[in-house]
Amino acid sequence: MKNNDNTTLDCVDIDDICYVTYISEDLSENEKRMYDLGLTNGTLVKPIFKSIFGDTVAYLIKGSVIALRKSDAKKIHVTFWR
Repeated sequence: MKNNDNTTLDCVDIDDICYVTYISEDLSENEKRMYDLGLTNGTLVKPIFKSIFGDTVAYLIKGSVIALRKSDAKKIHVTFWR
């Protein structure tokens, strides 16, 4: 999905590199968790592994691997790194 410059993190293919443009405000209590994990505007993110059932994806974020559910990844808007 490299042609879309404004997509959500759940649509990014494995090994593509993108950066966070914003996080939806409807995250409520998970929003603080996202910020604690390093997901802020401008953070580079690279999906590296998808679970067998596809609901959870592991992302490389600031040197750490963090797994997110698809429902949480849908609330993180990204743009592809060029």
